[in-house]
Amino acid sequence: MRFFLLLKPWTLFLLTCILPFGLMMTGSVALFFGHQRPAVFLILYSCSMLLLLGSVFGWLWALGTYLVRQLPEATIPSARWLHAALAIPSGYILLFLSALARVFSTSMPSFKPAWALAIVPLHLLSMGCIFYSLYYVARALRSVELQRPAQFAEFVGEFFLLWFYPVGIWFIQPRINRLAGHAF
Repeated sequence: MRFFLLLKPWTLFLLTCILPFGLMMTGSVALFFGHQRPAVFLILYSCSMLLLLGSVFGWLWALGTYLVRQLPEATIPSARWLHAALAIPSGYILLFLSALARVFSTSMPSFKPAWALAIVPLHLLSMGCIFYSLYYVARALRSVELQRPAQFAEFVGEFFLLWFYPVGIWFIQPRINRLAGHAF
């Protein structure tokens, strides 16, 4: 995971934003102009989604794991909470993509209302886990910089930079590069 810590901001932006967007747009344009079947579009969509979320979640995982090691033991909770918070939405997304593939593989796609009973709570749980991950990494980053437990008012800026990822990466990643560059 050291790979994510030492990437330059533009490389991370390319990996997490430009490549997935390019894959998705290629599939959308080709589908719109009738050059491919919906199954190929679904494959491109799934690949772009896995690349986007795999790299963003991998980056958050690497940051949280690295940063918590730089702090005294009882400063913030164990990285296991972060890992669980990232595993839940990852599993949900894989489940969603496999269900989407199954729906499109049948000749008559249909949506059963009972699915909403499962989708809504899982989606809300996943959203909560993602917000916790952003909170955890923002707190850990600020705590490492301050060398003491940070209060929410001290890391709210980092939280919003992580939340608005395409903009925040340009401010967060250079700080991570400085911290990780000294450690390795």
